[in-house]
Amino acid sequence: MLTLANDGVLRVNMWTRIVREARQYAAKRFIERYPNIGKGVFEACEGKRYIYDMTEKAAEIMESILSVLGYAKLSGVHIEI
Repeated sequence: MLTLANDGVLRVNMWTRIVREARQYAAKRFIERYPNIGKGVFEACEGKRYIYDMTEKAAEIMESILSVLGYAKLSGVHIEI
């Protein structure tokens, strides 16, 4: 990503990647929980679990992208990922 400007790329739509991968991750986690949903396991049945999984993955991807772009250097705050 750091060298895209050198290749003539002016803009990158990172949201498409973030949303696609976050949804895929959440769906995979849902499928893994599915047997426990039928058994009534509370954690598996939690209605917001899909959204939590998707948000968790989206944040992870955003942190990775911002790290590659060097945003921590601009803020003066050091973040370990």
